[in-house]
Amino acid sequence: MIIGFYIIVPIIRDVIMNKKILQYGLLLSLCFTFIVPTCCDVIFQQGIVHDVLTYVIDKLGIYITLGYLPYFLLGHYIHQYPISPRNEKIIYIFGIIGAVTTTALSNSAAIEAGEPTEIFYLYNRINVLVMAVGIFVFFKYHIKMMRENTKKIIQNIANADCKINLDI
Repeated sequence: MIIGFYIIVPIIRDVIMNKKILQYGLLLSLCFTFIVPTCCDVIFQQGIVHDVLTYVIDKLGIYITLGYLPYFLLGHYIHQYPISPRNEKIIYIFGIIGAVTTTALSNSAAIEAGEPTEIFYLYNRINVLVMAVGIFVFFKYHIKMMRENTKKIIQNIANADCKINLDI
């Protein structure tokens, strides 16, 4: 998977340099990577609507918006552009709602299936996305509360990772 990112980074570099194009890519990713699959599994668990939505996504061939790429782009966006304190609180609230929803939906699906299920822990579920964003934003803005050594180590790793990914 990481090799795929290194292969596609030169193409993505042009996308991330333009804020509007990056926002457009994130919007497409949000719709087709997170919202539609989650709706298919929560609202339209089976039947014709589920089959039609899955078929349409497959036929559109928009695989560039799928996979882990949205996390990569969103991480860059959050790192690059500041978030207002109001929006930061909203992100935390959604992160907590995502965690509670993940637990509730997973328990419900497991009871219905009669066995444990991972369907609501998949990377392309909106609940997982909002939890990940909440954690990322928390570390971005509240890392100063950690011990100084830990902060330096994490910042060095993050800077090295970002530099490696964007300088290729």
